[in-house]
Amino acid sequence: MDALAQVAPVAQPLLNDVDNALATLGAPPAHPVWRHLRSLQATPAQTVRGFVDMDPHHLRAAAATLREQAQSYTQASIPGAGPWDGAAAEHYAVTAATVRDHLASDRADSMVGRLRALASAVADLADWQQSSRDALAGALAGALMSRQAMTVRSHPAVGSSLGAATGRPATDGLAEAVLAAADIGAALLSVAQDAVAAAQRLVAPLEALDELRYAPPAFTDPIGYGSTIRLY
Repeated sequence: MDALAQVAPVAQPLLNDVDNALATLGAPPAHPVWRHLRSLQATPAQTVRGFVDMDPHHLRAAAATLREQAQSYTQASIPGAGPWDGAAAEHYAVTAATVRDHLASDRADSMVGRLRALASAVADLADWQQSSRDALAGALAGALMSRQAMTVRSHPAVGSSLGAATGRPATDGLAEAVLAAADIGAALLSVAQDAVAAAQRLVAPLEALDELRYAPPAFTDPIGYGSTIRLY
């Protein structure tokens, strides 16, 4: 269990209050929280929940599976010649060499090269998920210990539990509570937006790792029924 898995449940009441304040009371017009909300199209609580649902261990397991598959291709045995000669033997030798190059050559456009590149990319995404979770956990911990959190949680018009016990008028300090909720939301969403930007940089190269199709050799002298095959 990492830091985000531990701190997110503790922060959930505060996140609910921040979401409620943004939805019902808004935020100052020029506050940066609006920019982050428009960009991410998600509230602070929704954003945290999305990162909580990430599981870097699954991606690391997938990367390991891809590496194992690549290794199996390097060990594939494709005989280069058989106990015969003639046109059929020549065609077979060329085809076998083409298959070996497709599966296990040192080129980036072989199956081994493609699988290893994909495994590396998936491992990078797993690292991104973990670093993003750690960064958001730090932001959440900071929010929980902040003056803004106390302001939000203690106001009866915003706080879902602590505010009900204060007995203060609903309008007393409301502007400060609204600003505090916006500050917390902006701090969390800013971390998430940086993470999304980093993910976009990682995902862009994946477009080149599309399906690698096998291209059989093109023979100008196809083997006919009357071709000679000499066995020995």
